[in-house]
Amino acid sequence: MSLIENYYEKFLSIEDFLPDSQKNLNQFLCILCGGVLYNPLLDSCGHLYCKKCIYQSLESSNTCPISRNKIDIKLLQTQDVIESNLNAEIVYCKHKDIGCKFTGMLKNLEDHLTSTCRKQVISCENSDCGISLLREDMVRHLKICDYRQVNCPLCFKVVKYNRKAYHIEECQKFKLECPLNCGKVIEREMMDIHCSFDCDNLEEDCPYVEMGCKIKTLKKNVGDHLNLLKDEHNVIFINFVKDFNLQLQKQLTIINLSHGRLNERINRINSRLKNGIVDVSEVEIGRDIGTPNEEPNSNETHSVHSLHSVHSIHSLHSVHSELNNNLNINCVSSESSSVIKPRSKRERSRENSIIEFSEATSNHDYLNYEKKERKSKLKYFN
Repeated sequence: MSLIENYYEKFLSIEDFLPDSQKNLNQFLCILCGGVLYNPLLDSCGHLYCKKCIYQSLESSNTCPISRNKIDIKLLQTQDVIESNLNAEIVYCKHKDIGCKFTGMLKNLEDHLTSTCRKQVISCENSDCGISLLREDMVRHLKICDYRQVNCPLCFKVVKYNRKAYHIEECQKFKLECPLNCGKVIEREMMDIHCSFDCDNLEEDCPYVEMGCKIKTLKKNVGDHLNLLKDEHNVIFINFVKDFNLQLQKQLTIINLSHGRLNERINRINSRLKNGIVDVSEVEIGRDIGTPNEEPNSNETHSVHSLHSVHSIHSLHSVHSELNNNLNINCVSSESSSVIKPRSKRERSRENSIIEFSEATSNHDYLNYEKKERKSKLKYFN
């Protein structure tokens, strides 16, 4: 065997074929590896090579290994007739020396080696393993490989066998003892909810906290707390109801007062309307709603203002309509007499007040209206 043959790996030798086929193979040997041609290619010099062998040679030099003439890899020609004849020859498995009993046509040899040969060396299919074994030994290896994939029995997530211990540290379905020592075992994903809302060792306010009981107790002891202080809680509840009733009575009194005052004003305005004269500046919107020398709280103010708005808007709009009617009657009387009387300063001021009163009523801007009235009065008397 030459040095060249030692450099190139021989895929098949003549001895790999059955005796009846060996006598026809001497003319189909690769120049580089010395074995029987496998996927034969012909160069421009007329030399035959295995496809793998000539490609390996051209990686180091683009010349023919025999004649040293330049070779263009694109001009290499496949030899379909030779390949067809060789594929029909009967061969042994390449691993017959270690026990493989396969014999068959050459064209089926590669499928046998890659798929079924029990003596073929293959790599472990698990990533990161890197072990290579005979196919017949690989079956047993896959069952014990540290890099095999397994399902977590709790969350069913796929993990590598050698990462099981690390996965348990983060598995959301793994059960842990409650850190508040309530004695319960909770899944990791539910632990935050348990510790925030469900744990019996959570500290809670008494259900009567808004009525005055300031005692805090563990959630599991709330029932005992209620039974132990039943009488005290009854007293707290009764006092709370009494205070609540007083507040309601107070609000009702304020509402009644404002309603009575509003009726008095309506009566005064109606009385003046009967005489055909009304001083709009006397209508003080939004005043005297609460009791004297008392600041109502926000709830009281909201209730009183709501009631005041309902009554005053309807009443004042009717007053405004009657005022307009009186003004129209005066205008008609003036036109019928054909005498245009000059208006006094007081009358002009009163008409302006009526207009402003109308705008304030429609916009419910009571406070702004009061400010304007006070300014106009001061200006008039000055």
